[in-house]
Amino acid sequence: MPEKYKGFELKGSTLRKKCEVAINLGDKRHHIATGDTMDDAYIAARAWVDRSFAAAKQGRRETHIATAEQYETYLRTQLLKRYERAMLAENAAGIKTAGELARAAGWSDYGTANLHYGKLGRKVGEALSLTFKKMEHDGSDFLISALANEVSGTKTERVNWKFEMHPELVQALKTVGIVE
Repeated sequence: MPEKYKGFELKGSTLRKKCEVAINLGDKRHHIATGDTMDDAYIAARAWVDRSFAAAKQGRRETHIATAEQYETYLRTQLLKRYERAMLAENAAGIKTAGELARAAGWSDYGTANLHYGKLGRKVGEALSLTFKKMEHDGSDFLISALANEVSGTKTERVNWKFEMHPELVQALKTVGIVE
C-alpha cells in the first residue's frame, strides 16, 4: 500500500517476516523504516521524513525559501511541464513581470501565467514543506513565494507585478541544466 507523504513515496513490504517501508523520492531510496507491524513501520517512516524536514528547515534563510539542494532534489525528481520549465527559465534570467512569464510560456494573458506559476509554487512549496508568504490585501497564501519574491506592482494591477526568483532556485536550475 504505497503512500505519498510530504513529497516522498512510502512503500511497505514484508521481507523474511520483517515489516519494512522504503522511503523514496523519485528513483532514489533515502531510507528504510522497520516496525513490528506494517502500521508501526509506516509510523517510523513518517517520523523519519518529519525529522529530515525539521533538519532541512534549519538551513533555510526564510521559511518560504528552500535551500538550493532542496530545490535541486525537487527538480530532479519531479516531471515539469513545458510551460513550467519556460516560466522558470525566464524568471531565472532576471526580474520579470507576469506578462513576460506568460509570453515565455506561449500565452498572451498575464492571468494565465499567475495561475500556473502559482500552481507550480504550490507543488514546490508543499513538496518541500515551505510556509507561503501571505497576500497583504486578503491574507491568502502567496503561492509564488515558494519560487520568487514580488518586487513591485499594486494590489489591483496584477499585470504589473514583478517577480525576482530566489537565488537558491536559480542555482538549482543551473545545477540541473534547465538554465545556463
